[in-house]
Amino acid sequence: MLRCTLKNLGSKIALISGVNRRKQLMRSKPIFISCFLLLICSVPPSALCQTINGVYRGTLGKQEVIAEIGTDPDQPEALMGRYFYRRHGIAISLKGARAQDGNFLLAEYHSWKNTGGQWKLRFQNGHATGTFCKCDLRDANASKALPVQLKRVSSGFDPNFQLFLREAEGDSARDQAYYDLLLDFPLTTGPEVTAGNGYAYAMVEDPRFKTGLPRITRFPDQASMTKTNKLLDKELTKDRLDAAECLQGISFNGGEFSVKTTVELFSRHLLSITRQGTIFCGGAHPDELTYVKTYDLDSGSETSVEDLLTREVDVQAAKKFISNSELGGKDLVHRLIAELYLRHAQPDKDCRDVIRRSEDSHEPAFDTVQFLSSRGLVVQPSLPHVVLACAEPETIPYEELRTLLRKGSQFFSLVARSRRKTPHSSTHFAQTRRRAVFFLCS
Repeated sequence: MLRCTLKNLGSKIALISGVNRRKQLMRSKPIFISCFLLLICSVPPSALCQTINGVYRGTLGKQEVIAEIGTDPDQPEALMGRYFYRRHGIAISLKGARAQDGNFLLAEYHSWKNTGGQWKLRFQNGHATGTFCKCDLRDANASKALPVQLKRVSSGFDPNFQLFLREAEGDSARDQAYYDLLLDFPLTTGPEVTAGNGYAYAMVEDPRFKTGLPRITRFPDQASMTKTNKLLDKELTKDRLDAAECLQGISFNGGEFSVKTTVELFSRHLLSITRQGTIFCGGAHPDELTYVKTYDLDSGSETSVEDLLTREVDVQAAKKFISNSELGGKDLVHRLIAELYLRHAQPDKDCRDVIRRSEDSHEPAFDTVQFLSSRGLVVQPSLPHVVLACAEPETIPYEELRTLLRKGSQFFSLVARSRRKTPHSSTHFAQTRRRAVFFLCS
């Protein structure tokens, strides 16, 4: 219910707008306002939430936009929000408060700075209508204003504006409609790539974020292909949300998400994918990352190099190779991979104190991460950021693993395959310019 309050004559009122709260808190002075000059019609805070809070879809001028707007938990009479142009997918911050004419005046912000963009909205019956302008909309003569027409599609609102949705959370986000609409954008499909023996895939990409993953288009096992494609689609959804999070940035200060996807290996039994590039989601500096995904095409499930080797290594041969008869399971595999790496690595002088064996145990003094490529097992040390430049990748030819694997296993099949040249061979990672890279495997 609408409630009108007449301010008493001579009342001292410090007008502190949610738009520039922090600055005005420091410099605002009480302003005397006569009751005959100010009649403020307001909705109680709880009713204001019910009237406004939610996710909106509509247009700004001729552009489709999605907005999430609600009351500020710290200032119930102020509004906060974010919106994105559907064709861009990058969120822009909104903050504002009620104007004297009863409408809400919202300003756009980038990293706490007013960009000059303003919205003037009236909320009524599940709709928000008004104008937008790169000007001062309090000026009645503002001639460059564009019409805004929004319809509320959900009453869910989350003032934290989180994009990272974790499976562990289980339940959907309060503002799930925002994410659904963010992902409701047509993906592009690239040309089909043949990977030998009639297998094929095509890259599916969100053109807004330049992030994509393959989708298998031809494979002899239809059931496995369907299962694997579902996993790839799910991973692409996460990737798109990750990109949107980074590009939104901390405090909406923007970011960078430049990642290239490569199919490193596509055989009858295994699919290996890397995503490499630079991301900056906030912090001291950008990070160069490589994400690794490995899929078991016999079962249509996700796996990893570590899991494969743990299951398929010849235990006695591996123990003999590392000269340790006590290790087993994943501990054995960790040590085996590190020993293989040391046989190939030629660290620079500055890195010899990092890429080394422990003086006490004579074991490798570092952990590793790895992925499957068309020519071999790519291994790289997992090092702290301060010495990350020493983490040079090395490719272990599959032929070297022949005596360490159980014959007939999935991994062993790569030994014979490595002798044949495949059309989509990709060893760019180990052969390109040397650089510091983080690995994220899952």
